[in-house]
Amino acid sequence: MSYNIDWEAAGQEAVEVLQRLIQFDTTNPPGNERPAADYIQHLLAQDGIESEILESAPGRANLVARLTGDGSSRPLLLLGHTDVVYADPDEWTYPPFGGEIHDGFVWGRGALDMKDLVAIEVMTLLLIKRQGIPLKRDLILLAVADEENMGHYGARWMLEHHRDKIDAEYVINEGGRGIRMDGREFYLVSTAEKGYGDLRLTARGAAGHSAMPRGVNPVVRISRALAAIDDYCPPYRLTRSVQEMFERMRGLLPLPAHLSDANLHEVLAPLFESLPDEVGRMLQFAVRDVFSPTMVNAGIKENVIPNQATANVNTRTLPGVTLDELLETVSSVVGPDIEIEVKEFHPGTESPSDTPLFDAIESVMSEVSPGCVVSPYLLPATTDSRFFRGHGMKAYGFDPVITPPDLAVTIHGKDERIAVENLRLGTERLFRVVTRVCAN
Repeated sequence: MSYNIDWEAAGQEAVEVLQRLIQFDTTNPPGNERPAADYIQHLLAQDGIESEILESAPGRANLVARLTGDGSSRPLLLLGHTDVVYADPDEWTYPPFGGEIHDGFVWGRGALDMKDLVAIEVMTLLLIKRQGIPLKRDLILLAVADEENMGHYGARWMLEHHRDKIDAEYVINEGGRGIRMDGREFYLVSTAEKGYGDLRLTARGAAGHSAMPRGVNPVVRISRALAAIDDYCPPYRLTRSVQEMFERMRGLLPLPAHLSDANLHEVLAPLFESLPDEVGRMLQFAVRDVFSPTMVNAGIKENVIPNQATANVNTRTLPGVTLDELLETVSSVVGPDIEIEVKEFHPGTESPSDTPLFDAIESVMSEVSPGCVVSPYLLPATTDSRFFRGHGMKAYGFDPVITPPDLAVTIHGKDERIAVENLRLGTERLFRVVTRVCAN
């Protein structure tokens, strides 16, 4: 079905919404997402869309808005977060909270992660409301706090305290990727993502004067443990989403007719090396667990050997890996003399691809970009989608535009920016996907 929408004007409106959202400094910590939530609420109210702001703590605002359908199908939830990571203004070409336009790009922290998608989602609600489109399922917008700091005040809190307000069959969130390779467009829909964990490793020894060391030095012991983790090569393993991704890319990538656990590393390692760096790394980390030492703490004085040394190891594990399996692996690598404490662990999550929402994404993207490949994908990182999958909802990371590698690296880095044209394209494409699964 076609709609009478001026997409140039809608795209310009999305640009203005994003600019305003960037101008709210929602660096987390402390977050302070309330002004951004107030702005979205005011914007929706101008078109007669009611919304509610729920604070998990002072200033930690989560906004919920809903367009009501006839109830014949369960809701679709558009999810986004309004907090961002720190940006050092001295490192940026333009102010990170200016939302300025230069050279055809909107510059600022959150331009790609993920105030851009929040702006596009807001525009989707506004356009559906303005067009008076009858819906068969409720369409919910949820703009949350605290995604950048584990979601304690955002998605996790909302599901624990207000599940009834955001219960849905499907969730569209960040986590997808649009890439161009050898002249062809690939839209990778995140149907799965890795688990997240933090382990505290502790090495103990004998404290003493550094001039006359005796016994085991815990600094040396923890260093050897971390070196062993760095040297460890986790085995490759195919999850359902990655298996399907490779099936869809067969013929485009030099893959054998059959992949098995016995030949995965032999086949895939040289393939990853042959691909553009960003693509090869992205695929490599989708088939193996990752253990990264991130923090080390030892000693109180330069000339004193401490009695203990600790380190944090951040873990990203494939769906299906349990906490017991993780601990067994790390223990076997670092040895019995290292104590391991679990600080946090969330298992990897996965949603099926044989759903009407995934079909709608595939059909729309094939229409707007003939010849493109739409595929399930395992995100090597984590998003708020994991919380919703944990509550039985089907969550998908979807980015409806191409983000070149030189821009992708600005996420959490300096000079983050998005093309103005991508905001127009993204608004039209998400609208088409949403109406395809929601409209009567």
